[in-house]
Amino acid sequence: MNNKYAFFFHLILISLFAFSCERNANEKKEEIKSKKPSKIEQTGEEDYYQFSKLDLLKSEIQGSIMLPNETSRLGTSEKPKIQHKHGGFKWKISVGPSFSLFLEDYGKQTNLIKNHKIKLETQKKVYKIEFIKDLPDLLIYKKTLKETNNHSSFFIYAQKKINNISYEIKNKSQGNKKEIVDVMEKSILSFKTSI
Repeated sequence: MNNKYAFFFHLILISLFAFSCERNANEKKEEIKSKKPSKIEQTGEEDYYQFSKLDLLKSEIQGSIMLPNETSRLGTSEKPKIQHKHGGFKWKISVGPSFSLFLEDYGKQTNLIKNHKIKLETQKKVYKIEFIKDLPDLLIYKKTLKETNNHSSFFIYAQKKINNISYEIKNKSQGNKKEIVDVMEKSILSFKTSI
């Protein structure tokens, strides 16, 4: 009889142990699920709490863009300024002295990035060009003067489509510091149709 009770006792212990292991495994699965990135992180969208929306309808663009405000890394309290001639194809959007984006309407053209890369190839005798981001609709790169090898600037170049119109978006021709270009990238990613 003692062997029979010992057998049941061991059977109960094994069952409790298996139940405990299964419960721990389920808890770990739940913990892993809760650590999964949110939809925002998965899609690459970012939080724009240090940015303010600028509607571009009055400036003849059927879109809007998020621009850094006074709480951002730029720390400027200046309001965004748009320079544009009515009926023209070029815009300059500025926030303070260091943040300026230049937009140009290229109509139906879709090969702006490819053409810009060809242009950069012609500059390789004078500059060392290092791509930081090379995406189908966005380039971020660093240009260093080969002669001195100590002066570097960062550039951003993008192609965005709003209502079937391709827009070229870039920073100033002299480039910017990396932290400014990072803020510009965030603004460019937010550029979208406002309707």
